Amino acid sequence: MGDKTTSVMLFLLEGRSREKISDSKAREDCRAVRSEVTFPLMRVHEIMSTQAFCVGPANTLVEAAGVMRLFDLGAVPVCDDDVVIGMLTDRDIVFRGVANGGDLNHLTVLETLSGSTVSIFEDDEVEHAARMMTEQHLRRLPVVDREQHLVGMVTRSDLPRYFNE
Repeated sequence: MGDKTTSVMLFLLEGRSREKISDSKAREDCRAVRSEVTFPLMRVHEIMSTQAFCVGPANTLVEAAGVMRLFDLGAVPVCDDDVVIGMLTDRDIVFRGVANGGDLNHLTVLETLSGSTVSIFEDDEVEHAARMMTEQHLRRLPVVDREQHLVGMVTRSDLPRYFNE
């Protein structure tokens, strides 16, 4: 896969310094120059957090909640031999554990998981991660290698770094 380039229009303002210029005056004084500017594609591994903690499917909800509290997490990946099999959120614990009257000391993470797991590969483009998170209304994504092993996490707060560079 080759590097992509982005074609942009550069506007050069000639003969003006710091003086305030109206939009119409600026358009008159600008000349447009078509230029190919190469923006290297950013990969997820460049913006992800490598501090990713996971819990196992056999852990109890009390144990999982303890990990979430210790590391100040709203969600934690669930891994079976470092392979991501799901995400456990604080919402899962409340709705599928507490609200159902379950015994949190005996109810396991596996019994509480919801739906399918969404993850992204570490070598995927950041734009793809942003699109996935937007379309699926996600705040965080586990990052995996090609063998599905957890290698990091990417969150919405990581994305402004991508869009502002």
